[in-house]
Amino acid sequence: MRRPEKFLLGFLIISFVWTWQISKIIQPIHNPSNDGLKSFRDKSTTNNPVNNESQLVDLRYQNDMQRSRSTSIYPSNDGLNSFRAMVTTTTQPNANIQSQIKELQYQNDMLRARPSPIQGPVALNKLSKTDQAEFAKYGMTLKFDKENWNNGIGKQGMDFVPALVSEKKLMQRTRIGGWEKVWSSELVDALIVAVKRGEDIGPNSFPGCALQIRAAMEDYVITMSSPTAVFGMSTSATSTKSKRYLVSGSVSPWIESMILALTSTSKVYVTDYEPITSQDDRIIFIPMSELTSHRPAQLFDVIFSFSTVEHDGLGRQGDAINPHGDLAAMTEYYTLLSPNGILILGTPQLDKELGLVESNRFRLYSPERMSILIKGFEKLGEVMYNSTELADRFQKPIRTVMVKYPMQRQPVWILRKMIHELPLLLEDNKILGKEIQANKQTSKDVLFTRPPLESIINKTTYSVTGDVSWLLDFSVVGFPKCGTTTMMETLKTNETFVLEKERCDLTANRSEMLAESLYTEAPPDPHLKRGIKCPQDLENHYSHWSYAKRYHKAILIIMIRHPIKWFQSLYNFRIREYYPTTMPETHKMTKGCFKGMQGACADRANFHDFLWRLGKTDGVISAMTLPWKEALKIPENKLLSLVRKKPQLYPSKTAIFIAHTEQLARNVNDTRLSQFTSDVQSFLGLKHAISDMHHISPTKNSQKNKKVRENIEKRVINICDEDHVIIRKKLLDISQRASEWIRTYFLASPDVVVSSKEYFLEILKEWERDPCDDNNVIK
Repeated sequence: MRRPEKFLLGFLIISFVWTWQISKIIQPIHNPSNDGLKSFRDKSTTNNPVNNESQLVDLRYQNDMQRSRSTSIYPSNDGLNSFRAMVTTTTQPNANIQSQIKELQYQNDMLRARPSPIQGPVALNKLSKTDQAEFAKYGMTLKFDKENWNNGIGKQGMDFVPALVSEKKLMQRTRIGGWEKVWSSELVDALIVAVKRGEDIGPNSFPGCALQIRAAMEDYVITMSSPTAVFGMSTSATSTKSKRYLVSGSVSPWIESMILALTSTSKVYVTDYEPITSQDDRIIFIPMSELTSHRPAQLFDVIFSFSTVEHDGLGRQGDAINPHGDLAAMTEYYTLLSPNGILILGTPQLDKELGLVESNRFRLYSPERMSILIKGFEKLGEVMYNSTELADRFQKPIRTVMVKYPMQRQPVWILRKMIHELPLLLEDNKILGKEIQANKQTSKDVLFTRPPLESIINKTTYSVTGDVSWLLDFSVVGFPKCGTTTMMETLKTNETFVLEKERCDLTANRSEMLAESLYTEAPPDPHLKRGIKCPQDLENHYSHWSYAKRYHKAILIIMIRHPIKWFQSLYNFRIREYYPTTMPETHKMTKGCFKGMQGACADRANFHDFLWRLGKTDGVISAMTLPWKEALKIPENKLLSLVRKKPQLYPSKTAIFIAHTEQLARNVNDTRLSQFTSDVQSFLGLKHAISDMHHISPTKNSQKNKKVRENIEKRVINICDEDHVIIRKKLLDISQRASEWIRTYFLASPDVVVSSKEYFLEILKEWERDPCDDNNVIK
């Protein structure tokens, strides 16, 4: 035999031997036996040089992805029994990294080894009763029909794409009634131009949806990182340039085009069960199978999902049947998002006790199911479908379309990934087959682990970089000289933690200072209610922005007082506080506050104007500059036009408790005072009753010597004196307008709570009268 032939034969023999030996090692690792952990531990993976920490991160990512697709209808595996005892120790921070890799790899493989017994696609009415029962869990009911089912391919009508796409034939129809997902640069450019013209480029079947998405982007993606953008200043281009965007589920690139048009990013990623051919370099398609099996090099900052999760797991898009596919999709979004990442979610909802699974077509969500669906996320806000508000905001009419189904009008929710709470399918007790009532739990009942301080605050740039909403539960936000000190001292109980002194960090746009104080000074007890007091918060636009965007979980307590009595109290307080500095004469204080007034001026008595900025009155202006009787007769459309000339509005779902100083007075009957403290206790969610009011006056006068005190008392005013008629007349006009506005509009909001409402209304009615008419002296 010639030498070349001998060499070749030897090479083949050696290759065969090596292949046989390697296969013996690899096979048991990727196909773990039912013996479980023991046989797996014997196989060493340390022979290959790998980055252990990187491998660990990748395995955890794969593990979470596999858990998201695991439901209780999956068959159990004998190998899981031996693994259950170990699962709680696999991710302990003190464990050896290599050991964690082995444990997580085993867990990941075991989860992969549990395929669903339901192969898709298949009509749901063909399933067994046991499998059908899975669709009715967690607040849902199952309904069968035969529409829109074509062996796993849902029909996609002409109205599934934007009007200009079908009109200009920028996409082609398929033979079976769908759309070819081939996206040309011509298509993307046409949509971008339409976005810049302010057009609604959403699919025809969802009128106004593109404007909903745009409003969510403008309010929570483009402007979220900087309050100055909300106050009317332009947003820096770099604020959105570095973000990574992912769109989940697309027939046409309408959301992708909006992202390219409204942000500074140059690339948008899209994922889907069906393949998408993007002929435009700005849009990159990633198959869903690739995302669920391999962790991307960088996680995503913002994910968009509109009319997608309600179809997941129903087989309509050719995907496998999964009763909880929507929960799986939300778990995948959670895993794909970077810390504090944003999810913009559009889903159809019903205002009913139970949601509905419309056969293989879609789900309609009840409030209960929505609370389960978004577990692991924090709701920042929502953009409801409202043709009038959307048309008014963007100055564009909304397309008129016959609405056949509730899913055609979908609320858009803005959600943020929470660090200290997991989605339902990532909880160990769910994965190990233990039933839990997620809808009955609150985030306080889940084991709370505080995130590191450096993950939410950047001390180098002095900025908030993470979720700080969980740090603040309640705040006394106004108004000065209205009993705020008494209220705050009363709220210091065994169930609360209150920062000492007034903390007005938000008025200076220093959220990071407040967050750091709450983090470092408050005990790390998740059941403890954290609170602050700053009577000036309602008068400051930075504070309004912070409560709407960063501390939106905090409920607000507001104290008010008759403006005439308020002015006298504040004026005399400043005399005592700034002695021997003299205060201006009261007739010079009928307008805004100027130097030397120490913040005592008539404009600050417009309590209703500051209350209006909370956005609880559906666009009705406070009419601060209008005669109070005339302001209430202005048509609604005129009111809306005047709103744009007012200071910025910061609407939120924050609950508000409003009270009057008279309700804290010592001479209030015991029944009313007892009812008041009981209502405050209920509002804050405290388990134990609040003790009696601790009446406290924050004046510094008691610390001065007798002679100084006598000189100070000579300077204090009695506003009922003739010298103060001018300021009293101005304040009475403000009182009348404020009284009518608060009673008519503010108290009508479902978010506003008041104790002893009839008594409260009686007090406000007295604002229309000058208190000096009854007494020559006001106390």
